[in-house]
Parts: sequence; C-alpha cells; structure tokens
Amino acid sequence: MSIFTFSQPCLNQRHFLKLLFLFFGSILTGFFELFGLMMLWPFIQVSLDPDRAIFSGFPKLIFEFFNLNQASQVVTVIGLLIALAFSAKTVIMILFSYIEFQFLSKWRNKLAQTFISLYINMSFERHLTYQPEKILNTLTSTVAGAISGFVSQIIYFLSYSVIGIILLACLVILW
Repeated sequence: MSIFTFSQPCLNQRHFLKLLFLFFGSILTGFFELFGLMMLWPFIQVSLDPDRAIFSGFPKLIFEFFNLNQASQVVTVIGLLIALAFSAKTVIMILFSYIEFQFLSKWRNKLAQTFISLYINMSFERHLTYQPEKILNTLTSTVAGAISGFVSQIIYFLSYSVIGIILLACLVILW
C-alpha cells in the first residue's frame, strides 16, 4: 500500500481546489514581484535624468496619465508604485502562507488520524513486536509532517516554475 492510498480520503475535491487556489496565489505573488522589479528600470532612468526620461516609454505614460507638472514628480509616483507592488506582494504572501498553514495542518491531522487508526486496528502480535511510543511518534509527527512538507514544496516548485517560465518568456519577447 502506498502513502497516497492512505491520503486519498484526506484529499477530496474541495482540498484539490484549495491546492489550486494556493498555487495561483503563489503565481499572483510572483506577478507583483515581477511588476516591482520591472518598475526599477524606469525609476533609475527618471532618477538619473528626469527631463529627458519623461519623453519616452513608461515614464512618459505616467507623466501623462497623472497629469504631472514637473518631471521630478514622476520619480515619486514610480517610487510609490514600486513600494505598493512590494507591499501588496508581502500582504498576499502572508495571507496565502496563513491559508496554506491552515490547509496543511488540517490535512496532516487527518492523515495522522488515519495512520493511528490503522495502527490501532493491527493484530495484537504486531503490537507486541513494535514499541508503541516510537510508532505513534513516527506516525503523528514525522510521517505527517514530511508529507505536508512534501505537498508545500510541490506547490512552491510548480508556482516558481511557472513564474520562471513567464520571466523567460518576457525576456525572449523583449529581447
């Protein structure tokens, strides 16, 4: 019997949808970080030469959109956009970390219950050959913790892979 056979009752459609929600939340966080990083180049351009930089590209768009009077005001607006992007990323990361912790804690506890009930329902001869405190410790903390860590690492790997692919696509398109 594999570990996924035991975990199957713990992962229903609602849990799968929550995993997808966490995955897309990680991607959203990556987009905010990407936006903040993309704003650094116009910020540097405008900081070095405000009068010349506002006549092209993104700084010109900001200058016209916000109807600014001076070129130096573009630096402030871009700086605020960078700060807002990284602040939004941080708030979303905290929210999704909390949701992930709640999801994985519930799943780990349900998995530990399943393992303990399987252990308790074993034959008496098996109980005599094993040390129950070591088995229960392994079932409740080690195995369930390893599985929840495994699931969270899969979420992170997939979301960072998608973000990396998007970054590479942006580089190829802009190159």
